[in-house]
Amino acid sequence: MDKKFYQMFQIKKNDIVSVTGGGGKTTLIFKLAEELREIGNVLITTTTKMYIPDESRYDNMIIYSDSLDNKIENNLKEEKNKIDILAKTKDKYKIQGIDEKILKEYVSKYDYILIEADGAKEKIIKEWNLNEPVILSISNTIIGVTNIKALGGKIKDVVHRKEIYCEREFADKEDIFDVEKMKKYLLTNKFFKEKENNNFLKKKYIYINGIETLKEFNDALLLSKALQEREEDNEKILMGSLFKDEIYMYQRISAIIMASGFSRRLGQDKLLLEYNGKTLIENMLKKIDKIYFYRKKIVIPITKKTLIENMMKNDRYKTIEVIINENPEKGQSNSIKAGITETINENKVLLKEVEGYMFFPSDQPFLKIETILLIMKQFLMNNKITLPQVGIEEFSPVIFPQKYREQLLEIVGDKGGKSIIKKDDFIDKIKFKTREEFVDIDTEKELKYLQN
Repeated sequence: MDKKFYQMFQIKKNDIVSVTGGGGKTTLIFKLAEELREIGNVLITTTTKMYIPDESRYDNMIIYSDSLDNKIENNLKEEKNKIDILAKTKDKYKIQGIDEKILKEYVSKYDYILIEADGAKEKIIKEWNLNEPVILSISNTIIGVTNIKALGGKIKDVVHRKEIYCEREFADKEDIFDVEKMKKYLLTNKFFKEKENNNFLKKKYIYINGIETLKEFNDALLLSKALQEREEDNEKILMGSLFKDEIYMYQRISAIIMASGFSRRLGQDKLLLEYNGKTLIENMLKKIDKIYFYRKKIVIPITKKTLIENMMKNDRYKTIEVIINENPEKGQSNSIKAGITETINENKVLLKEVEGYMFFPSDQPFLKIETILLIMKQFLMNNKITLPQVGIEEFSPVIFPQKYREQLLEIVGDKGGKSIIKKDDFIDKIKFKTREEFVDIDTEKELKYLQN
């Protein structure tokens, strides 16, 4: 991958970073320390308690003592590009944290300071008591860590301080920690809680760790979407896996199903053709409905309005917004414009701007949900025009970053987004072995393939 973890968290020289939460907090701190050691000196400390790391992971252990004269100079060695650990006291297993007054004596001697601001006793989910996390006021960055692998586990197995959590949530320790519980937990925003009310000045990040399958990726999209719907402008959401050395920023992706065509080459309305007992259009609606996009739209002519509304009866596909293309005769370009035009919600408020547009043909019956998620993940990792490729052939669905919005709005006729792709080198092509899942039904030959 191109970017290191510290770059994704925008850690700069002289930053003081507090890390809270559970499910990878200590691992992340040492990952950042190893990266930052290449460009400066790093100090790791804690404001609570921290297990003593293996000696191979740091250069010096500094035990602060009020009884020592010249304590800083006596304890510090002068080597460059080092990782030091600072503690007030040390026992057999853990080091005891320091307070802000102590840390201030060391700030000028290091380029980067990383603070473990609470403990989770190796549980994935941290439930805080009233005095946690312990975030020092001199911190300018807070990273909250959680882990997607908590999903599906029992509360008693995944939550530190399960008694406090169960009392607060009226839950039982034998209950499953499901995605709704995780969403509610994240929305409490306790990762960033401080005694002093200067939180708004800090850079804030949530890192969703443990994403190693496409299902976990989809669950992380749901959690990120919920977090994005809060009004927290200085908070960013990062996702990935420390185990796989992956980190990427969540972006708001809109799914846009293009269903305004006239099926001229086929001679009949292809959207009403059936595959696996459902029409082609309902096959696509069903897939999009199962993926946690930030927005979901289907663009149709007014003549298909009743058809689509009937499919959506009884709250089916209720997450998908119907957009009417007033001039479908103007070609695919008009469907694109209708799909990317921002709309207001029921409270007349403009929704947060979408950061990626994923365009789907309405007639790809063999397209897999896993393939859609794979393309989305690749887009989040590289933020380029992203599309599938088999041999030298390029296919849909394709994602365009938000920066191409004006170019998409300028397309005319039936060209579609291909006119942008042809003249841009900023493209990420994902290689697939076979073209079957990307076949759309435009001709009699393709129709026979579908029927057989």
